[in-house]
Amino acid sequence: WSHLAPQTQAIVTAGDLPNRVRTEPSLAGEVIQQIYPQTVVRVLEGPVCADGLIFWKVEHVSIPGGSGWTAEGDLSEYWLEPYSP
Repeated sequence: WSHLAPQTQAIVTAGDLPNRVRTEPSLAGEVIQQIYPQTVVRVLEGPVCADGLIFWKVEHVSIPGGSGWTAEGDLSEYWLEPYSP
């Protein structure tokens, strides 16, 4: 189902809502940042399936500590898609 892979880039899909970045790959993880539509991130590791979502660890300068976990999607829609410059 996933379109992503470690050591690639991804982009937050167009829309009104940002992706939440969490401390761990779970809805229980503390939200540490939000990444907004059209933001490009580097995919570090994953996927981890939890709470009905597919999480990836991503890297971006706006994330405290440099990286965190965000959801690619929920099996019906994607919020993070592959990006090629």
